[in-house]
Amino acid sequence: ASDKLGGPWDRSNSLGRSCSGHDRIPFLKVEDFIEPYSRKQLPTQQSLYAGDFHPVKASHLCKKGLMIVGILVSVLWFNHHMITSSIRIVTGALKGRKIPTLQGQGIRPTSLRAREALFSILGPIIQGACVGDLFAGSGSIGLEALSRGAAKAIFVEQSPEAGRILESTLAQFNLDAQSLVLVQDVALAIQNALLVGWLPFDVLYIDPPYRYEHSHQLLTEIENADLVASNGHIIYEHFSKKTPPASIGKWTLTRTAKYGDTALTFYRPQAQTVMTSHGES
Repeated sequence: ASDKLGGPWDRSNSLGRSCSGHDRIPFLKVEDFIEPYSRKQLPTQQSLYAGDFHPVKASHLCKKGLMIVGILVSVLWFNHHMITSSIRIVTGALKGRKIPTLQGQGIRPTSLRAREALFSILGPIIQGACVGDLFAGSGSIGLEALSRGAAKAIFVEQSPEAGRILESTLAQFNLDAQSLVLVQDVALAIQNALLVGWLPFDVLYIDPPYRYEHSHQLLTEIENADLVASNGHIIYEHFSKKTPPASIGKWTLTRTAKYGDTALTFYRPQAQTVMTSHGES
């Protein structure tokens, strides 16, 4: 509205007076919003009487202070809850021990039901085996294997933070000598000399993100890298509604077990396979 109509910006408007009708609230300028943020201290009681303190300025200061406090609280909450979630080892020498789990960042630990089924299917094969845990995340598969008697386990995880937590967990469980953590993309890690020095794998577990678009290509690269022993086992975890490849080079699908949204597909060398299918809902 214009000044002629007595709009809100009319300096003579009665809205510019206090409740008593005598004292005017100073007309706001751009400086009124900028000045409070440059002040180094709050106004004193004397400056309040001198008219240096403006309620609108104080309101903005309070809002900015609350915003900063809110951000700090959010950061502290995130740091606290990001790794406080944990899962337990099902059985073996480390039965009941907690595995810290990094939340978010694509980390999706294999469910308890799927882990129990996996090791029930593998049975005594795990004893003394060399296990590869690709897209390891929390490392629950490799750690469960070590707990059940595996000789050694190699973990490949691209997230530096997840890798750091996994290394800390292995040290806490006194498994340093039996394990290796490679913080690297899987496609690069399968060519890493450190990993090659631990080959061949008796059991290779591959658990890419469910939305990973290059799973079949990666499976082919893994087969070409000749990572697994001639009588070994490849297990591919994937979304239950996704169709796994019937074969990966010389490796043939032998069984697929489904547990809710999770499916575990097992591969064996062609000479040792008899095609079967097993499903649970």
